[in-house]
Amino acid sequence: FSLPEQVRHMFEEIDYILEAQNADRFAALYACYP
Repeated sequence: FSLPEQVRHMFEEIDYILEAQNADRFAALYACYP
């Protein structure tokens, strides 16, 4: 791994974590709608 590749990979993982949090929030907000 080169350093720029490691940094890019780290940001991709952070992005997946944020996406999961957004999905959880969306599910909670719209849980009352079938």
